[in-house]
Amino acid sequence: MKATIQFGCCVILAASALAGEQADTAKKQAQQSADAQIKKDYATVVSFTHPVVIKAAGGKEALIKALEAAMKQVAEQGVSIEKTIIRGAEEPKKVGTALVSLVTQEVTVRMPDGKMVQESILLGYSYDGGKKWVFADTADMDEALYHRLFPELKGVIKLPAKKEPVTTKDK
Repeated sequence: MKATIQFGCCVILAASALAGEQADTAKKQAQQSADAQIKKDYATVVSFTHPVVIKAAGGKEALIKALEAAMKQVAEQGVSIEKTIIRGAEEPKKVGTALVSLVTQEVTVRMPDGKMVQESILLGYSYDGGKKWVFADTADMDEALYHRLFPELKGVIKLPAKKEPVTTKDK
């Protein structure tokens, strides 16, 4: 009996360590994607983008062109992403054949008259046990779009609540 309890505790500890490692990997890869966005390396950004988002955008090339156009348009208005910090990733949950983790990011946007800091959530998916992660930003998703893109999450992982951005004016 004592050996069974000890074995059970070892299994739980090993599973917790693995989940922590998977969350750390998700966090690191989300930061790699965020850093690529700052560098305007959209091919790398797309390599970390969830396939459902790529498909909705019309494919990889179409998504790269859309990112380039959007960033060019905001740059013409004097707006740019100054930095993105990945704050953390939740312990992944098994959903079907995937692991899913909510990843918190903080994006600082430079505007002509100041800056805005926005916290939002990335939806991280791994289809290989937590080695490679792909992401979908939930910032612009409402409940209907969230469940249309990710129907397997209905009743499993709730769409995170939106947070209001914090804006500061330059002096």
